[in-house]
Amino acid sequence: MSSQAQVNGPQTGATVDDVTTHISSLAYDLITLAELQVKLLYVDAREAGSRSAASAVALVGMAVLGLGSIPVLLFGFAELLTQYAHWSRGVSCLVVAGVAVVIAGVAGFSCAQRLRTILAVFSRSHQELNANLEFVKSLVEVQANPSINPQTQGRRVRV
Repeated sequence: MSSQAQVNGPQTGATVDDVTTHISSLAYDLITLAELQVKLLYVDAREAGSRSAASAVALVGMAVLGLGSIPVLLFGFAELLTQYAHWSRGVSCLVVAGVAVVIAGVAGFSCAQRLRTILAVFSRSHQELNANLEFVKSLVEVQANPSINPQTQGRRVRV
């Protein structure tokens, strides 16, 4: 096969250890960059929250106004029962208040259960992300610096 061109040229002196070190260094830098990107996202979210403070105050004010109108609405329903069902005013008010309390209790319980489930998912993801980043960094650091022993530093593999 003397007519074929030679594909592999002369060796440039790079060893497998040199390539491994450079790849490990690159991987460590990429992981650090990803970690910094997440921190930047957190800072941006905090800044957006502080900028939206005036709108949040207005929203709370509107919520208070809306909640303040609920007793008037309930009293109106009680008056309708008094007028059209010919119930006494006291009975009408108690029935309307009882129905409102039951509806609020069921809705509040349902929302609390959902919120608890949603928040648990986020905390788990946050903990796993941090643990996985630290583990991958430790592995890359061991490749870049063979004198580091992860067993002596208390790092462990997370599955």
